[in-house]
Amino acid sequence: MYKKAKFWYIDNHAYKFYSKQFKAYLEMNCIPNEPAEGEDEYIKNWKRLSSRVEPYSYRLFSKYFIEKEMRKYIVPEDIGNTVIEHYLNPIQYKAFYKDKNMFAKYLTPKDSLPKELLRRIDGGCFLDAGYKVSKINGNSSQYEIAREFEECQRIIIKPSANSCSGVGVKLFTRTQNSQGESSFADENGIYLNGGYLNKYNYGNNFVIQEAIVQHPYLSQFCSTSVNTIRLCTYRSVLDEKVLVFAAALRIGHEGSVVDNLHAGGGFVNIDVTTGVLGHVIYDQYGRMSDSINDIDIHNDFQIPHWDQIRDFGISIAKQNRHMRLLALDVTLDIENHPRLMEYNVEQFAFWIPMFMGKRVFGDRIEEVIEYCHCKLLLDHRI
Repeated sequence: MYKKAKFWYIDNHAYKFYSKQFKAYLEMNCIPNEPAEGEDEYIKNWKRLSSRVEPYSYRLFSKYFIEKEMRKYIVPEDIGNTVIEHYLNPIQYKAFYKDKNMFAKYLTPKDSLPKELLRRIDGGCFLDAGYKVSKINGNSSQYEIAREFEECQRIIIKPSANSCSGVGVKLFTRTQNSQGESSFADENGIYLNGGYLNKYNYGNNFVIQEAIVQHPYLSQFCSTSVNTIRLCTYRSVLDEKVLVFAAALRIGHEGSVVDNLHAGGGFVNIDVTTGVLGHVIYDQYGRMSDSINDIDIHNDFQIPHWDQIRDFGISIAKQNRHMRLLALDVTLDIENHPRLMEYNVEQFAFWIPMFMGKRVFGDRIEEVIEYCHCKLLLDHRI
């Protein structure tokens, strides 16, 4: 009974939270909050996974799914987060797969990631790229750190655990003083030294990487941030095939270091077969426009080396053995190599593909619902 009560509490909290959120989105987008065509069938379908199905997701996203038969692919965000994610990405393994400091331990090839320089795991010693104790410590000066990373002009420090939405990501650029001594400073003139690392907001868990020089084709959309490609992947519970069911180019707001949508960025659909960009920019609320950073998205754009990028995402998805549902953020560097910036194993953001009118889980949605339904029965949640 305790287990069922705990799940009921989580499900009920999510139901209330997302009901409130999507009601606000309906109002923001001037969409009437009233029953939409096909809503009854939608609720009946998803009741296999929850006794209560909020209708506001359907009322919102049905406006983005032009073809009525496609609306069965609309996923209620609360059910997606509390049921589908729970069973496709088992919670007991999430802490390991979420930790960016673990990526280099199991992901291949080794150049899948940006070049790593320094890390800290759970408040321990500062470690180098090879997980050995580094020369750098809490007493290191800004000049010692600059000498240690002498090949780098720009470096990024980011939290490696319990992070999201680009919070805590900082860019440091090499500078020189009048004596010719080098150090790294952020946009506010704060220098990177051992004391900073000890006091860093995520000081117990962080990784420092050399800043990626992104491909000039991607840089044209925003020069100050690395514009990442969101690949939505699902590894089938029936045959282990990895499906890339949606893709989007996330574009930063000019002047921002991150491309995160909550930091003023936008996203545009990418055709998963061809790499061709759509002609609509979406913000985090689903509001549409035809330009960003003075770039007219009506022009024809196509992501270079698209097949290579897509296959790279599939390879990464196959290596996450316990996680079946991934939101990968990938970029293309100046040497035409795909690089994994991060991936998400929770809070999947089903709303990104749904705002673009894409089929969540592609043609595999029924197998996902049936799989989760069986798991719910075994857990006595329904």
